[in-house]
Order: sequence, then C-alpha cells, then structure tokens
Amino acid sequence: YYSAAWTAPTQSASGSFDLTFTVNTDKYQLNTLEKVDGAVITVTPTRTGGSVDGGSWQMTPAAAQTITTSGHTQDDSFHLNGGDGSATWTVHYEVSKTSTSTLSGQEGPFTSQAEADAAAEAAKNAAIGQLQNEAQGMVDAAIASARAQLANITFSYDEVTIPHGFDSTPGALGSHQTITVPANSSNDYKMQNDEWSVKVSIDKIDSETKQRIKGDAEFKIFAWDTVRQCYIPFGGYNRYKVEHQSDGTYKVINHSDYAGGSDDLFYTQRNEGKFVLVESRAPSGYYGDWTDATKPGTAGSVLGKRAYAFEITKAQDGQTIWLGNADYNADITTANSGGTLIDTGEGVVTITFGIRNADKTYATDPNGIANNENSYTMHVNADKMQNDRVLGNILLTKVDLDAARYLAAGSNGDTTLEGAVYDLYTADTIEHPDGVSGVVDYSKITDANGTPIWHTTVLTNGGWDTDYLPILQKDRLVASAKITDGKLAFANLYMGRYYLVERATGLVLPIDGNGKL
Repeated sequence: YYSAAWTAPTQSASGSFDLTFTVNTDKYQLNTLEKVDGAVITVTPTRTGGSVDGGSWQMTPAAAQTITTSGHTQDDSFHLNGGDGSATWTVHYEVSKTSTSTLSGQEGPFTSQAEADAAAEAAKNAAIGQLQNEAQGMVDAAIASARAQLANITFSYDEVTIPHGFDSTPGALGSHQTITVPANSSNDYKMQNDEWSVKVSIDKIDSETKQRIKGDAEFKIFAWDTVRQCYIPFGGYNRYKVEHQSDGTYKVINHSDYAGGSDDLFYTQRNEGKFVLVESRAPSGYYGDWTDATKPGTAGSVLGKRAYAFEITKAQDGQTIWLGNADYNADITTANSGGTLIDTGEGVVTITFGIRNADKTYATDPNGIANNENSYTMHVNADKMQNDRVLGNILLTKVDLDAARYLAAGSNGDTTLEGAVYDLYTADTIEHPDGVSGVVDYSKITDANGTPIWHTTVLTNGGWDTDYLPILQKDRLVASAKITDGKLAFANLYMGRYYLVERATGLVLPIDGNGKL
C-alpha cells in the first residue's frame, strides 16, 4: 500500500477602494436670501488618514481647501445666482490579509505511489483554495469595516473673508460650522451672511414755523443697480417707497416679499448699499426742492431737483438715518451727459455728487424796491427736511399811460398818490400752510431778539389809526409804506387775499389771488 502527505501554504489576498467627498457652497444673505459672491471659505477635514482593520487609508489632498464664492450673472437674475464654489477630496483605502489556518494531511492507502501523490496534490489544492477564501474573507471584512468607518467625514466649514456689506452670522447656518459630508456625495452646504441695514426717516417741517407739516409731500427713492449701472426707480428690483406715517413723519418702507412691509433697507451686492432720495412734490402751499430756485420745473418731477444720496455702511448698521436739508449732496440734471446715471421714470439723466451749500435764498422782490423784506433764506436744520412756503409780492404803481412811464412827483398828470402812505392788511384769516401753527399774525412774527422778521417797523408818523376804516382789524396789519417815484411794493407774503388802504383817505384797494388790484 502507498500513501502521500501534503501541507498547504498560507495564502494572501488584498483589496482597495476609493471614495470622494465634495462640498458645494451655498452662500446667501440672512434677510433678503440673495446670493453672496466673494466670500472666502476654508473647508478643513477633521481627519486625513488612518488604519482600519489592518488596512490604511489616505485623503488627497491631506489638507484644507479654500473656496471663493462666485456666480452672479449680469442680468435680472444677478441676485438669484452666485454664492457657489466647490472642493473635492479623494480617500484611497487598501488592505492585505494572510490566512491564519494550518492545513495538512496524508492521503492513502493506494495501490501505487502515483495514485497517492495525485490524491495528495488534489487535497493540497483544495486546502489552498480554502485558505485563499479565508484570506479574501478577511480582506472583505476589513473593506466593509473601512467603508463603514469612512461613510462620513466631518469638516470644519469656516468663512475667513467676509465680503463688504456683511457680517458673520452665528448659529447652525452661520460663518463657522462643522459639517458632515457623506462619501461619494456632492451636496450644497448653506452659509448665511448678516447684511448691513438701516432705517431711513424724514421729519418734514416748515422752514419758518419749524413745525411739522401736516400736508403730504411725495418722495421717490432710487436704488443703485449694478446690472444696469444706474440708479433705478421703484419697480422691478427696487421695492422701496417713502410713505407718510400717522405721526406725521415719513419712512422708507420695504415692499419686497421677504420684508413683510418693514422699514429696513438692506445692503445687497446688486444695490451696493447706495440710494438716492428726492422730494418729487412739495406739500400744498410750499415750494419744491428745486436745485435752481429761480427755475422751477414741473410739479411732481424729480428732474432739476436736489437729491439726498446715502450709503449703507458698517458704522450705520442697525441705525436710523434722519435725513435733513444738511444732507443735500447731489443734483438730478435734466439731460444725459454721461457720468453717473439715474433712471427717473421720466428718462435716464445724469446725477452729480459733491458737497453742496444746503441753504436756499429766494429773491422775493423782482423789482428790488420792496418796503419790507426782499428775500428769504432757508437755513438748514440738522436732521430736519424743511420746506419753504410759497411766497408772493404786491406791486402798486402809478403810470402815465400816454408817456408809458412811472410818474414822479411834479410830473404831468395826477400825482396825488406820490408820497401817500398805504397800509397792507390781510383780507381774510391766513393760516400757516403747515396746517399746525394756526393763524398768521404778521405783527407778532419776530426772531429771538424781538426783531420783526416778515415786515418792517410800521410807520409811526401817524401812529395807529383805527378810526378811518374800523372794519379792518389792527392785528391784520402786515406792513406800511409810502409810494416813492410812483411805486410801492411788499414782498415775502403768504398766499391769500389782501387790502391796501390809503391812510389819508381810507381808500380800499382789494388784491385778488393773482396779486392784481
């Protein structure tokens, strides 16, 4: 009888796999939800290599990656696109295993040695296959364990450069997060920025009485549009309006869907935080905010108007801006001559910027002979938006119609008016146009020193004479003067009905709403 012994050697197996981990940024504003470009975000893996069940893995790159968000498009979807960026890491794992079992044996008896040897070889080969399966099973188990352990990797997700106009945001979607990234994924990871914001209010007052004006003014607010490269009116992207409040002030109200009617103005990368506010129509009884007081344009228009440009800054974040005449810093022209442009709704014209003298002086006596004030100056009041009342003047002349000239004393014709003293009275009760201060009393309007503001000192040669025309009230006297060279004028008058009374005779000259006798 014949037999043969056999021994199977240990067997080895190996395996590997690769995984990818992709982080896509989604950077947007906290309140407006608009996309934000230019944010620099560092994404750092919390681990970059190691061993699992006898195998090892390595991440490439084995370090942080930096993303700068981008993607704005130069069209009307500018603010809806952008905030994008991406970074990807690759993980490679490999493992080798060797069987640990010992397999051997002896085959026989056989009638020949050849038969015994053949049986031993067959048994050995079967044992080798078993050992190979054992080693492969060990590899498979290690790979399964490694896949399980590497199914997710955490990353630090940190904003290291905040774009202009924004602050970092705390919380789950803030500027500093820890994110869990699944293997073989390509997900978006949101991160918010807190945009700067302001509130804008206007206190509209009468430049003379300093009281809040009851009547409605109309304002327009224009927002910069980086897509069109000009300031744009309400409509489309600009959702801001100036509205009169119940307390008499005005506020800029945000009519965007996200705002819910709040009074917050937000910095965005499309408006760059730049706005221009203009009074388009003054309240009834007041003069418009024209750049050139001598050349007013069409009521309700912003062309040729003074403008109030402001920009949302870090220092103003969360503050309320009270715009006043002292903030006058721009002029809206009436033509497109290049430079910075503004779409007024009436056309695209140039707007100019720079330091301006906000005081306004009105030449209220075109003849230069007024017997009371011949001009009025509005001095700026910080944080107050003033309106100047509509001003009128009265001119009384004696003319020789044949000679077509004014009559002087001693000239041909009836010169009985020369040197005559006239008292100017209001025919009706005149209310201040602010709608708050009540009845205008010219005789009592004085400055802090008691000096009359709106009229000169009444002529005292005849004193107060209440007998010749008792129906007129003494306290309705505006001013007194005498005709010189055939002329007499009064300026700086409120709109209303007046009487001129010749002091010597009591002759009453009514003046209608057009200032004519």
